[in-house]
Amino acid sequence: MNEAKRMENLLAGAKILAKSAHKDQFDKAGKPYINHLIAVADLVKEKGIEYEIVAWLHDVVEDSHITLEAIENILLYTSDDVEMLDAIDMITKRDEHKLDYGAYINRVASNEISRVVKIADYTHNADLSRIAKVKFIDRLRKAKYDVSKMYLETFDHAARICREKYDRINMNSKHF
Repeated sequence: MNEAKRMENLLAGAKILAKSAHKDQFDKAGKPYINHLIAVADLVKEKGIEYEIVAWLHDVVEDSHITLEAIENILLYTSDDVEMLDAIDMITKRDEHKLDYGAYINRVASNEISRVVKIADYTHNADLSRIAKVKFIDRLRKAKYDVSKMYLETFDHAARICREKYDRINMNSKHF
């Protein structure tokens, strides 16, 4: 089987696993949770199929009985899948992140796929037009998402600037 077909199969498997994991779950707007996953996957689709797979699975470990190890054993078990598995691991909130959200955001930012998927996740979650009657708590949640999203977007920009400066310094240091 060629790589493109293998990745299409992984995407189909990710969708099945996510639909099973989030069956009977609803989002804060009272809509089937699967709609959130579809929206996030659509937002990252242009980045590549790996991003789309992670988007489908980004809440599975956090919001269901399925573990990261199960995802690895069932779906992402080759060495080619490590980057996607790492992204799912980075985007999954742990108990300690409930106390230190900054540590969680830095963890997400450390992996390009998890960073892009989380930006899409925040984008969809911050869309208050999905909620029939917006409450104060919804506006607070949106503010948190907006600030976190801005940090993740800025993180990428800052990282590019640092890489460019490093490359220039490294290039110039050859003369020393």
